[in-house]
Amino acid sequence: MIAGVDAASASFRLIDQAISAKIVNGDGTRVQKGDVVLKLDGPARGILTAERVALNFLGHLSGVATATAALVSAVEGT
Repeated sequence: MIAGVDAASASFRLIDQAISAKIVNGDGTRVQKGDVVLKLDGPARGILTAERVALNFLGHLSGVATATAALVSAVEGT
């Protein structure tokens, strides 16, 4: 379950306005290994500078969203 896409996208723009981030799979989307979440275009230096912050947002928030989705699924129908 993906969450934090807007925060990740904003991380790139805050580092360099020349970076464009196109959201492919937004918040609330169930994804599989290998699925694309963001497509980036812009200077490599800015992308590499922001990528760790963006990945931290995506990793933490997606982990919370995935755990929450599992709990919601477990109590569904009760």
